[in-house]
Amino acid sequence: MGSQLLRTSMNFSTFRLEQEDLKKITVIRSFRDHDPIRPTLEASLRLYIEKDNEIELEIIDVSDKTQFFNALEHLNTKILIFDCHGNHGGSDSHGWLQIGNDQINTWELTTTVPPIIILSACLTSAIGGSHASVANGLIENGALTVLGSLLPVDAIKSATFVGRIAYRLTGYLKAIEKLGVESLTWRKFISDYFKMSFCTDILHELKDKYEWIDEKSYQEIHIESNYAINLNNVEWLNVLVKLISDKADKSIEEVYDILKEIGFVETMNYSQIGRPENIVIQLKKLEG
Repeated sequence: MGSQLLRTSMNFSTFRLEQEDLKKITVIRSFRDHDPIRPTLEASLRLYIEKDNEIELEIIDVSDKTQFFNALEHLNTKILIFDCHGNHGGSDSHGWLQIGNDQINTWELTTTVPPIIILSACLTSAIGGSHASVANGLIENGALTVLGSLLPVDAIKSATFVGRIAYRLTGYLKAIEKLGVESLTWRKFISDYFKMSFCTDILHELKDKYEWIDEKSYQEIHIESNYAINLNNVEWLNVLVKLISDKADKSIEEVYDILKEIGFVETMNYSQIGRPENIVIQLKKLEG
């Protein structure tokens, strides 16, 4: 792990992607036919993609190790999503992706993977696992950035989380291009999304569980907090708290207390590793 950390930290190369490079997403999926979560991610991705109808989505179903490796060898995409079950062997063993009856150890791949990997699977960067996680194995085999899961994830919430990333590839990028932004890094792209997703989780809790706010207030707070995040306001969390305080008619102290009580939310299940700052999304084509 130390050698991988050194190689990753010493990688100062820049990998440029244009918007068109991000409009093709491949999903390698592996579930038994009767598995109830099999269609969940695809349904979410298509729902969000259809908002702009600009992304080409390819779903590749695989049922064993041979099909899995064949799919990897014939990829033509910059973004790859793995949709399957995942697990790990504890602190003394490696993590794996469950492909049919086969457990895939990503450290043993023989094919270079795309630069951007999203893992819609449990425990792919497990807190309780060893350094030989699924996510680290993909970094070892060519990925520049991997979005992995620290803990088991809820299939429906995970599908929504990933689906909203797909929508962000078109709607969000087009919006900031109109504001005159010429480029941004994948780190910026994902870190801002994490902030917005955190706001979504908190507001859902306040609306559905605690009944502090109604749907109208939820939407208003969501829009304003996202606006603060997208404008790079470092005080975005304070903005969120103040908006909740005003709409729910609670003191600032009461809001912070309820945030502590809520504690862990779905977004916190995910971790981005690698060098996402090395991936530059070019919104305007360079001249020459």
